[in-house]
Amino acid sequence: MRERSAMLSAAGWRIVLLASLGGTLEFYDFVVFGIFAKDIADAFFPSTSAIVSLMASFGAFATGYLARPIGGIVLSHYGDRYGRRRVFLWSVFVMSGATLGMGLVPPHARWGAVASATIVLLRLIQGFCLGGELPGALTYVVETTPRLAPLVCGVVFACVTMGVAVATGVSLMVRSLLLPA
Repeated sequence: MRERSAMLSAAGWRIVLLASLGGTLEFYDFVVFGIFAKDIADAFFPSTSAIVSLMASFGAFATGYLARPIGGIVLSHYGDRYGRRRVFLWSVFVMSGATLGMGLVPPHARWGAVASATIVLLRLIQGFCLGGELPGALTYVVETTPRLAPLVCGVVFACVTMGVAVATGVSLMVRSLLLPA
């Protein structure tokens, strides 16, 4: 293993690290919605039935997954045409903006159905971006370091998994520190 890592230049490791950190951030953003589905249901999908609210929240969560294949097709086309790095950075930037937007949307009590629709739209944007981010990142790092493809793909996937783990850890910390309303 030492021989393999020694063959990768500092610039190569920087590319792998940046692609991996982008994956970490995007999967953190994507998964945190599912973790806080009940809270999102209460704030954006109120109903007389808690089950209906939760189903609407998970429906919005699923919307992101439905947009992933479309994002993968569209963004891979643009990655081939304009460069993977550019499309990857755009994807990370737009997804981060969508996540920030979700945090800034007022609840249903203030905006009504517009709040719910905005959350679903932002979730679609997240899913679209995520659909192109991971395949684009993997392709980019493999094209940069083809002889070390198994190693660099493993690093990217390990960091993506870290994004999920960090989202879970943050939710545990938030839930343990905040008192119920």
